[in-house]
Amino acid sequence: MKLHYCKIFFGFLFLFISISCLAQKSSEASTDTVAYKITTKDGNQYVGTIEKQNSDSIVFKTKNLGVITIATNQVKSITEINPNQSGVNGWPYQFQTANYLTLNSAYGLEKGEGYYQNIWILFNNVSYGVTDNISIGIGALGTFLFTDFAPVWATARISAPVVKNKLNAGGGAIVGTAEGETFGFLYGVATFGPRDRNISVGVGSGFVNDEFSDVYLNIDGAFRVSEKLYLIMENYLIESEVLTFIGARSILGRSSLEYGIMRSGEMDFIGIPILGITIPLHN
Repeated sequence: MKLHYCKIFFGFLFLFISISCLAQKSSEASTDTVAYKITTKDGNQYVGTIEKQNSDSIVFKTKNLGVITIATNQVKSITEINPNQSGVNGWPYQFQTANYLTLNSAYGLEKGEGYYQNIWILFNNVSYGVTDNISIGIGALGTFLFTDFAPVWATARISAPVVKNKLNAGGGAIVGTAEGETFGFLYGVATFGPRDRNISVGVGSGFVNDEFSDVYLNIDGAFRVSEKLYLIMENYLIESEVLTFIGARSILGRSSLEYGIMRSGEMDFIGIPILGITIPLHN
């Protein structure tokens, strides 16, 4: 690996660790505070504390919206959580925190959550949370690029907390077919930190038919800077080259827009732009 790419790779890693550590310190005071996530039947989610509750309504105190009253018959679920699990500063939970730009963190979808993801019209993927720990999905590339048989695939992933809101472990597989050949890859990942501010370290290997390629390593991170904006970075060490994704996620209602650039050491230009959208398939 060329020396300057090593410097870039570990420079980004050091910067992301530093930011995450500072952010974690700033929220330590509320780490042990018990809070609740209320999901209403129209799909809205609120994080805060219950001030008063009876058979007709819940008086709920949030950081950003203040005290609100929610009719009991409009409540879909009430979940006890640590505030850092679902958003710093009382920001609402986002299901998109299960993913970075291209791959997954070790946090998974909750049971009943699902989404459709599209990148540059070509890449299409649907995922669904079977349980709080297991998700499955299907995907395909745009058929107009292929004359014989478009690539299609199935996905499965598992995730589980090791230390709640501090360390999650997960892994998964993608298996697909295209033009008579089977392809895919297997991976494992560990995520350090809560959903909104974390770093993941992973390892994986791809295969075509029954032949595996070299093992790759990845270091990814996400940092929530506001209620509706996440900074995201992914670094992959593949053989002797580093592939880097730098981007962000903007929350648009319950959907999100992902954008950034992809760059490798072989490029003589700034990078390849990335643009995608994630749309929820659950209430």
